[in-house]
Amino acid sequence: MATTTIPEVSFKEILVASDLSDASANAIGYAKAIAKQYGSHIILAHVSDPIAPIAIPEGGWLQDAANQIEEQMQAAGVALRAEGLAADAVNTYGSVRQEIAALADENYTDLIVLGTHGRRGLKRVLFGSEAEGLLRRTSLPVLTVGPAAAPAPQGAWAPKNILCATSLHPRAAHVVAYAYRLAQSSQAAFELLTVDEPNHPADRDMTWHAFEEALAEALPEELGRSQIRSLLSGKSPAENIVDVAKALKADLIVMGARTVHFATTHMPAGVLGKVLSDAPCPVLTIGVE
Repeated sequence: MATTTIPEVSFKEILVASDLSDASANAIGYAKAIAKQYGSHIILAHVSDPIAPIAIPEGGWLQDAANQIEEQMQAAGVALRAEGLAADAVNTYGSVRQEIAALADENYTDLIVLGTHGRRGLKRVLFGSEAEGLLRRTSLPVLTVGPAAAPAPQGAWAPKNILCATSLHPRAAHVVAYAYRLAQSSQAAFELLTVDEPNHPADRDMTWHAFEEALAEALPEELGRSQIRSLLSGKSPAENIVDVAKALKADLIVMGARTVHFATTHMPAGVLGKVLSDAPCPVLTIGVE
């Protein structure tokens, strides 16, 4: 049987959403490391709230703050270029979701990178604001660097141990295919962790068969059951995903971004948020249509 070559995954244009906080620093570090690996161009973006017309002196204070952000972003762009990276920095005004999505479209972005602020900040920044829409609905891969993620490497970085955590619903097959292609192009170890395997043997076989058919369409190479792990009992899915990632020394977790709220994917609610908060490595989310 002829072997089909899997196209390499490449990130030529990286968009980094930054709020100029310390929490963004590690995300920027990973973006730099990926850019060094792939020869990427980085766009460092900050989204500010629109400035409404306000009488002086309040309006003057707001304008001063806006000018300060502009200066900080320009300095950040200069710093990236001083490291030999192709980079630009921009400050836009509006909603996070709309502005980041617009920048991604305008610049043919291959990857969006986000940082988080910890449990409280994670809910506020990603799940309690317009950024939630960006993370869950964009068709682009989004790399989220959570508060528990390891520090970004100083040099070029491509993942070497990839854990893909997903349901066995056919709609999740393209998430597995993307993760597998990334592992192949990075020469990384790959493991698939299922989170909703049915208890009854007949249901399990039926579920696997449907998933296998969907995966065969999305992925030209066979992914055998030997690479599949099932969740351990007694813990929540999110805890098991994090535990397996630690046990495997995974440096990247790949998940479907829509599995939190869309019942058709069978991922229990709240799993993605918990994993983003506690994962020992960055989490790459792929939109599930």
